[in-house]
Amino acid sequence: MTDTTTGSPKESEQIRFRGVSHNISDVLRETDWFLLPSTNEPCSVAITEAMALGLPVLASASGGNIDLIRSGETGLLFEPNNPADLAAKLRLLLNNQCAVISPEQIRESARHRSASAVAADYRKIYEYLAARS
Repeated sequence: MTDTTTGSPKESEQIRFRGVSHNISDVLRETDWFLLPSTNEPCSVAITEAMALGLPVLASASGGNIDLIRSGETGLLFEPNNPADLAAKLRLLLNNQCAVISPEQIRESARHRSASAVAADYRKIYEYLAARS
C-alpha cells in the first residue's frame, strides 16, 4: 500500500534495518519475516530458530537452506549472488504478494530440527549400533 501524497510505501510497511541487538528472540518476535542473505549455510541454526518462532524465511537457494525452507510455504528462496532476485523477493514481501502457511505450521515444520529432536534421533542410532555389536 502506498502513501497517496508521496507515492512511497507507508512507513508501517517499509523494511527497517534496526542495527545490533543482543536480544535476538525479542527482536524476531516483532518481525514479520526473517532474512538471511548468506550464500554459504550448510545448516543454518538462525533459520531453524526463526522458523521455530513461526517466522517465514527469505534466504538464498543454496546449501542447507533448500532443505529447510519450502519456497512459497515456509518462506521464499532467491537465487544466490543475484541482488536483483533478492530485491524482487523483497518487493513481493513489501507489497504483501506472498502468502505462506501459518506461524503454527511453520513452527511445526521446524520441530524435527530442534536440539532435543536431533539428540533423540542420534540416541536411536547409537542404541541401534550398540545393540548390533
